[in-house]
Order: sequence, then C-alpha cells, then structure tokens
Amino acid sequence: MISAGLQRAKYVVGDLMSSALAWFAYTCLRYYLNQETMLSQGFNSFEMFVTSSYVALGMLLFPLMMMFVYFLSGYYNEVFRKSRLQEFFVTAASVLFNSLMIFFVALVNDMANDRAYNYEMIMLLVVLLFAMVYTVRCVITSQASRRLKHRIWQFNTLIIGAGNEA
Repeated sequence: MISAGLQRAKYVVGDLMSSALAWFAYTCLRYYLNQETMLSQGFNSFEMFVTSSYVALGMLLFPLMMMFVYFLSGYYNEVFRKSRLQEFFVTAASVLFNSLMIFFVALVNDMANDRAYNYEMIMLLVVLLFAMVYTVRCVITSQASRRLKHRIWQFNTLIIGAGNEA
C-alpha cells in the first residue's frame, strides 16, 4: 500500500525537476536566438551567460514560482483520482499563466522591437514547459494507474452491512 504523501511527493519532485529543466532549456535557446541582445548586456560567451548570477537566480526562482502556481491550482490535492484530461487542462492552464507572468515580469527587458519575435519567445516557453511537465506527470499517473489496475496497490476499505446492500 502506498500513502498519498509519497505519491504527492513524486508529483512535486517531478514538477520541480521538469520545470527547472524546461527553464534551463529555454534560457539556453534564448541566448542563442537573441545573441545580439545578450552581447549588448555583456555576455560575451554562452559559458559566461549560463554561469551568471542572472541565470542562477532564474534557475532558483522560476521552478519555485511554478510550484506555487501548481499548488494553487489544486493539482496536488487528489493524487489518486486523476484523469488524463483533467491533468492536461490543469497543466496547460498553469503553464500558460506562469509563462505569461514570467515573460512580462522577468523577460520584458529582453523584448525585441519585433513583436513576432516576442510572441515566438512566449510560445517557446509555453511549449517547452508544457511538454516537459506534462510528460513527467503522465508517466507518474500512468504508473499509479497501472499499479492500481493490477492490484499492486490496494486501499483499506470498511464495508458496513451484509449481503448485496453492503
């Protein structure tokens, strides 16, 4: 038998790791897609950019902010009663909200004069974040579903009464 706390911890760790990985991938792509701006900000090389306090702060704050929004969305409340459709929409809404908030709060300094580029950067963040977080969530949910279906996990149940009406 598995506890809800252990299953919740799997989701939390998975979300934290996938959010951090998505943010790092986005940061790397942003450097390469916008090298002129990065050079003008004093980042002469990719190594200098990745090891900067700017990136380190983002690697700390972004995943924590994501976790806060995931918590507020109620995603961690019922860890054993998840449908994939519900998981899809809750993840999509949380990712979209966070991506827009991050873009307009933290990344507004990187905005180019070309609006299409700005929209592409927002979409890149949304796609990377959604793909990584949703994939990890689906794997965890599928494992739990498979274990419940094959009766590897069981829940204590109290039956009151006797016969067919119990």
